[in-house]
Amino acid sequence: MFEHRQVRDILQALTTEGIPNVEINERTDEESLGDMVRVMTMHRAKGLEFRAVALPQLSAKTFPAYYVHNLKGFERQHAEHRLRCVLYVAGSRARERLALSWSGTPSPLLPPRRVADSVLPTEFDQ
Repeated sequence: MFEHRQVRDILQALTTEGIPNVEINERTDEESLGDMVRVMTMHRAKGLEFRAVALPQLSAKTFPAYYVHNLKGFERQHAEHRLRCVLYVAGSRARERLALSWSGTPSPLLPPRRVADSVLPTEFDQ
């Protein structure tokens, strides 16, 4: 599935850079994990909480996934609504910091930049 491929890509990139990481899934024992980056799908993040959360690859090309672009009418609206809800859940897992990233054009499912700037201040703006 689309999200799982992204998780694998992110795990591989972190490993290549020598950054300790682990994929969170239904079998992961959170209690036994040390200081490392936890990588999971947005769906898996539901009910969890972290000091910092990064939501990468939120460009118009990658989010929503290609299959949503092929839907029409109500089906597409419904799929986009569900994805906005999942995006909200994933973003709201951050207690202190939330970082969103994209390449090129941001996803149309993200709030307009002027709203995002006021809601999500970032140290990169300084």
